[in-house]
Amino acid sequence: MDFKKLKYFLAVTRAGSFSHAATEINIVQPALSRQIRDLELELGADLFRRTGRGVTLTPAGEILLSYAVSTMEGSARVQREIKALGGLRQGALTLGVLPSVGAALLKPLIVQLHEKHPGIHLSVKEAMSGTMLDFLQSGKVDIAIVYDGRFPSSIIAEHLLTDNIYAVRKRRPDGLKFLTGAMLKKMPLVLPCVNHGIRQLVDSKMHAHNIDLDIRFEIDSVPTIKDLILATDLTTLLPYGAVSDEVEAGMLEVLPLVEPALQRRLALATTGGALDNVKRTVLKAVQSVVQDLSASQHWETARRFSRPF
Repeated sequence: MDFKKLKYFLAVTRAGSFSHAATEINIVQPALSRQIRDLELELGADLFRRTGRGVTLTPAGEILLSYAVSTMEGSARVQREIKALGGLRQGALTLGVLPSVGAALLKPLIVQLHEKHPGIHLSVKEAMSGTMLDFLQSGKVDIAIVYDGRFPSSIIAEHLLTDNIYAVRKRRPDGLKFLTGAMLKKMPLVLPCVNHGIRQLVDSKMHAHNIDLDIRFEIDSVPTIKDLILATDLTTLLPYGAVSDEVEAGMLEVLPLVEPALQRRLALATTGGALDNVKRTVLKAVQSVVQDLSASQHWETARRFSRPF
């Protein structure tokens, strides 16, 4: 059973007729029919049912379809990986980031890729961690920054950083240096909605300490939350990286949380299997930029990453 026959079989399956498939792959119909008939003789079973509207797969054809798709995808993957051994640094890749991380990470990452690897075309999707994990598993993103935890066997992940969550408010002269949970529950809050990873962390931790927060507003847009903080006496809970520009400009202030403290662990994840050079290059670039930003963004990272992407 050779690749050419499998290619012709897939073409007929997609097209639903021999005539349309012959046009698609630029072969005369009698030659295509002969190739399919040879394949049927080799397998000892009919692969298609002929109908007035074209053809449909027989049970034997259904079995062959799964094998043919897997074989062709495997062949394409092998070709990509062998080309990657030659040092190829050209290709397209989609990166998924959490909005609260993207504000700090994306600019230096894109600058690095643009200067050092101009052949890489990068697309970026922002979404919450649960959605991002779905994107990764469905192939909508190639690499994703997600909450660290248990992952399906199809995903490989490396701990990327540990991020503290702070109380964020408009700068004011009351001399507070930190907030306890007991102090925080007396403050009116605007927080991300309950499907947001940060909100889930806050709810879980506060519930464990029997602390009921005064949540006045729930908004999934971090820029909108920051605008509200600047315009009101509301407080929010966010990582430093989400508000670093406003803090450095003297517009907002961050207060560490104690009793309880809030931390989130983030991972850099991709689907399993061998990595081509484009994916490996972007993975290493993300790790490098995170290390460079760790001090300014209050991120805790390992001295070196354990997984050699």
